Amino acid sequence: MEKNSELLKGMFEVLREDRIIELLTWVHKIVQVYFDAVTENSGVMGYETFLHFCRDFSIFPDLCSKLVLHSTFYALAFVNSRIIEGTNPGIAE
Repeated sequence: MEKNSELLKGMFEVLREDRIIELLTWVHKIVQVYFDAVTENSGVMGYETFLHFCRDFSIFPDLCSKLVLHSTFYALAFVNSRIIEGTNPGIAE
């Protein structure tokens, strides 16, 4: 778990760079429209819809395997459920 926390810390450090923030803001605006459409503005996406979303944006199979997407989806679903519950999702600050 310690190794994962260190990895997450490193990833968050990269995400704080101005160029990355600018790029992600731009990508977010584009993807948000599609995300809202496929989730019917519910903000929640099931696994099959997530896979379809990843295919539409050539994430799968071009960038990630189905196994990686599966792990990613359930990790994010766990974090999202903890946030909704108002508990710490276990990410070290």
